[in-house]
Parts: sequence; C-alpha cells; structure tokens
Amino acid sequence: VTTISYNHSDYMLSSSYYYSYDFINEKSSNIDFTFHYDVNENLKLLGGLTYDIADSYNDRWRFGLKYDRDCWGISALFKQDRVAMLTNTGVESDNSISFTFQFNIVPFGGFSIGNE
Repeated sequence: VTTISYNHSDYMLSSSYYYSYDFINEKSSNIDFTFHYDVNENLKLLGGLTYDIADSYNDRWRFGLKYDRDCWGISALFKQDRVAMLTNTGVESDNSISFTFQFNIVPFGGFSIGNE
C-alpha cells in the first residue's frame, strides 16, 4: 500500500494505491480516494471512492457525516460495495447499498446499526 495525503485545518485529502499478487496468480490492484471536510468544530463531511484498476470498475463509494459533541457523537454513512459472487455460469457481481448509523458515548463506547 502506498498512500499520499494532504491535511489542512479544515479538510483532508488522501489517495492510496494497493497492489497484490497472491500464490494463485490472482492480481489485485486498486486506487482509493478519501476526503473529509470540517464544516464547523462539531460537524464533519466524509467520503471516498475505490476504483479497481485491474478489472476497470468502481469497486466502492461512500459518503456520510459525523457530528461530535463534548462526550457523545453520531455518524451516518451511506455506501455502495460491489460484491463478487460465484454462480453456476461463472463470476458475477452485485451492487450492495447500505446505510450505517453509529452513536458513541466517549467514555463508554457506542453502538452501530448497519454494516461497516
């Protein structure tokens, strides 16, 4: 994994490149773009996109927001993942769209509804 990022007081931009070659001669190569923007001291917008270079398709995208207050916070994330499935006719893919909601109490932890 190779990552380059730029951090500013109000935003962060990051790009990562991942390459793998396993013992079954399967290549995996993708690039990931991530960002977050601080709207104010409590609210943050975040998101990203992952592109599979080897197979030339958008592998995943996500967008959400995070709100932090003194000792608690909430976050919501909307995302789409492309999931590969092995079928009788070969490999197919399906787009899986999900929504995650998370509530945190800082000293104790939190709970999440959805999948991350």
